Amino acid sequence: MGEREVIAYEKKRLKSHPGLRRKIAWQSQTSDAIGYDILSFDEDGTPRQIEVKSTTDKVSDKFSFVMTKMKDKMHSHCLIIEFIECLM
Repeated sequence: MGEREVIAYEKKRLKSHPGLRRKIAWQSQTSDAIGYDILSFDEDGTPRQIEVKSTTDKVSDKFSFVMTKMKDKMHSHCLIIEFIECLM
């Protein structure tokens, strides 16, 4: 559910960049070993590797993100509750 919301958000965000919009990929449907859920792009074409965590529970201090850096690329982390909130 959360990943579907992020895909929709990314497609909307890149609506003026149809070439990049077509390249958005739902990686976790292919393999869990990739390390992120969704491949998207910044408007300049820079890849965005997005890890999605979703819940229907309220925000609490029991949930936290660890920001990781791989090969000089920062992952984007999205927490889906009742809306999309992307943390960077």
